[in-house]
Amino acid sequence: MSDLKKFEEAFTRHIAGDLYNAATETRKQSAVAMAERDILSQTGPDTDKEDPVYIDAVAEQTIFLLLNIDKLYSPLDDVVSESVEGAGSVTYDRAPARIMSARAVQLCCLLTKKTLPLCRG
Repeated sequence: MSDLKKFEEAFTRHIAGDLYNAATETRKQSAVAMAERDILSQTGPDTDKEDPVYIDAVAEQTIFLLLNIDKLYSPLDDVVSESVEGAGSVTYDRAPARIMSARAVQLCCLLTKKTLPLCRG
């Protein structure tokens, strides 16, 4: 795992950096470690971990994980619908939770292909 210090500047520049700063030290370490594994799973083990784009990608994914922790591990993933006799029923959206920040994915593309993906729509 990388030293958290090298990510500090990226978090101070991030629009949601206060979320990272408000987290406990244990939560910060866990989120950065998970984010690093997520980014390396997209870019490969030979990625230059000192590249500023890598650092920004990890910071972006870290913030994404902190923002979405409840959605990523929701117990409702297995529940499709429920009903109570006489009260009605409810159906849940079973769309799978996104596990990667869209911005982090773009930064991963920049790391691996040295170009940003073209998105139309």
